[in-house]
Amino acid sequence: MTITVKEWNTETESVLHKIGANFKTSKVVVRSSALNEDLIHKSNAGLYESILNVQANVQDELEAAINKVVGSFHKQEDFNDENQILIQRQTQNISMSGVVFTRKLESNTPYYSISYDVGTQTDSVTDGSINLKVDIFKYLEIDRVPAQWQNLIEAVRELESLLERLILDIEFAITTNQEVVIFQVRALAANSRFYTPNDDLIRRKIEELNTHYRTLTNNKVNGFQHIYSDMAFWNPAEIIGDRSNYLDYSIYKFLILSEPWNDGLAEIGYGKVNESLIHLFGSKSYTNVNHSFYSLLPADLDEDLKVRLINTYCQKLKKNPFLHDKIEFDIVHNCFDLDQARFYSGLEELGFSIEDSHKLNESLRKLTEGIIQNFDKTRKRDLQLLAQLETKRISLESKMANGRSIGAIHELLTCCKKYGTTPFSRSARMAFIGKFLLERLVSACLISDDQYHALLNGIETVATEFERDIDLLYANDISMEHFLAKYGHLRPSTYDICQPTYKEYPQYLGKTGHHEMRNGSILKDQTISNDDLQAINKFLNDLNLDLSASQLFYFIKQSISLREKLKFEFTRSLS
Repeated sequence: MTITVKEWNTETESVLHKIGANFKTSKVVVRSSALNEDLIHKSNAGLYESILNVQANVQDELEAAINKVVGSFHKQEDFNDENQILIQRQTQNISMSGVVFTRKLESNTPYYSISYDVGTQTDSVTDGSINLKVDIFKYLEIDRVPAQWQNLIEAVRELESLLERLILDIEFAITTNQEVVIFQVRALAANSRFYTPNDDLIRRKIEELNTHYRTLTNNKVNGFQHIYSDMAFWNPAEIIGDRSNYLDYSIYKFLILSEPWNDGLAEIGYGKVNESLIHLFGSKSYTNVNHSFYSLLPADLDEDLKVRLINTYCQKLKKNPFLHDKIEFDIVHNCFDLDQARFYSGLEELGFSIEDSHKLNESLRKLTEGIIQNFDKTRKRDLQLLAQLETKRISLESKMANGRSIGAIHELLTCCKKYGTTPFSRSARMAFIGKFLLERLVSACLISDDQYHALLNGIETVATEFERDIDLLYANDISMEHFLAKYGHLRPSTYDICQPTYKEYPQYLGKTGHHEMRNGSILKDQTISNDDLQAINKFLNDLNLDLSASQLFYFIKQSISLREKLKFEFTRSLS
């Protein structure tokens, strides 16, 4: 039912009687339908009151609700007694409710954009407290729409046929018996000022991407189709963002995920992959999980066993997709595991024989021992490469200053890849191994949680230097010029060169006097005692590892420190 403000003011008793007779014992929603709401170019959604759970046959309750809505009209300067009050039967047994736009907000691309909440609350989406989302291409055949949305999409398409050429904003609910209830339909006024792209162009692009994706995933290697993840090894969603701009993607791919990601690993004994790790679908970056698995297994492992492992890892990931951001921890065996019982039982659960497990274990033992024993040699070589990069950068900066920037940029990025990101990828892997082994010492009760955190907090890295220097800066013990000479190349998003650096935007650092001085970690006195070291030495010896406790702790600290230094320095050239 609808009534005007004028009718309400002049015929109150009659209106209350009609509502009671119409809705009887039902609960109703009392809401606004003002003249200045739901216009083509202006919405005013949410400007006026909506009252839920009103008992239609309780006059006092109903009258109070209507007066509240009318009162919200009076608060606005454009009050009109022809404004309407809308009375709706309140839907019961709701399983889901929300809002669907018939085009994407702002981009105006052809998607049904659904924001929804699961449960009985019908206002959690409109009030902004809950915002689950799904986008469905407008021209998708109904049988390809996910089953839970098919009834809603059919209802939306019916509304579109009644309201041609309008972009719609539709409030809906779906009941427990899958009935779709439409509460309100309005023009999506926010989109009226945006350019509408060519739907056929987008349709063709989607078809191209589907074909491209099917070609890639159906190109089975060793019997298993390729899997792509946005958060697996080298995690593009975190590093360059969920949908980065193309420049960020191309820089990240060129500098790391073309060859350096694997070249660095192959030099310390991991499998060689002669392909790029990253792939772009539309504007979203994914890494090839199969390549990740191959590159994290020892190069000297029997090829047949390697293939069977990768296929099994892929099957495990498909069954447990939530593990896709934890593949190094929970799926692929990529270094020697100090928890041997866990290692062997895990492989047994995956269906591998004791012989297969032993082969993998010995290969991982040899790999891990070699990386740790040769760490100083690797570190020395990588720091020499970094020094070469610095020399090249200084030389090329003068070329840029003389106006020969394009060629110099390409040369500098190429040098950065050769002397910076390849060593960095290697150091990142070694740092992971160090931290993984440290965690296993905790689970074996050889060191405590406090010792674990104290050891990590006590490692000297670029980050700890930065914290000390920023303390000195805000204490006026060093100048801003001195600070920016060292850290000015840093920016909030490493591969987004459109973001200003600290040097270009010192305001990142906050205001003098508003910086809280750091007092260092309270855990730094949690040292590893001689008794602890002896216990760890015995533990390593019992595992037949040719490593000592002091050698292991040295590797853990230095590998983490090296990773941070290499990243800090190669980003100077990138910047």
